[in-house]
Amino acid sequence: MALPLVLALGAGCSSSPGNDAAITEQPSMAEVQLPEAGSDPYMQQVRALAHADFEVRTRAARTLVAAGPEALPALGRAGDLQVPVPGGLKVSATQSVVRAIVAEADVKRLDEHLGSPWPIVRQAAASEIGERDQWGSIPRLIERLDDGEREVRAASAASLRRLTNQWFGYRASASVGRRRTAADRWRQWWTLEGRVLRRDDGTTPAIADRRPR
Repeated sequence: MALPLVLALGAGCSSSPGNDAAITEQPSMAEVQLPEAGSDPYMQQVRALAHADFEVRTRAARTLVAAGPEALPALGRAGDLQVPVPGGLKVSATQSVVRAIVAEADVKRLDEHLGSPWPIVRQAAASEIGERDQWGSIPRLIERLDDGEREVRAASAASLRRLTNQWFGYRASASVGRRRTAADRWRQWWTLEGRVLRRDDGTTPAIADRRPR
């Protein structure tokens, strides 16, 4: 598995190998708002994803990915933790780690992640469903078109477009009324055509079998 993107950021900053104390003794990459550690055993590792030291970030990311779903509550609480990189830009220190964990989920668990209380997990699950061509999850993706978070709506719409070859003019940033109108058209398509095209094993029919509207 490729290492999460956060591991490659600021690789020039490094402490002595094996210095685990660096997690608490060295500063974060910048003045970013970090969640309190609390009682969650993985929150310290999440906080370390924003650390100035490359090796500390590497250990933290590997620990979180290895922990799998057990680490998602801590990552979910942290949300989309933005950290600065050279050039004045910011990138997420948590998204790539969440995606790496979600990518290992089976179909049932992936659908559960789509209903997660944490937007960053729902967004990752929506994207992963599209990448897997997980046709049976289309109704749940349609539900997420009305999600409270724009990023989740956008990821769900992108996966739906990939899976169904339909778009219906949906825009994640549109008004509630316009979003729901487009979502209703997707529901109608699924009721009238999508379920008929569905294979017995729940996978997506070939693109050539889908008729764009």
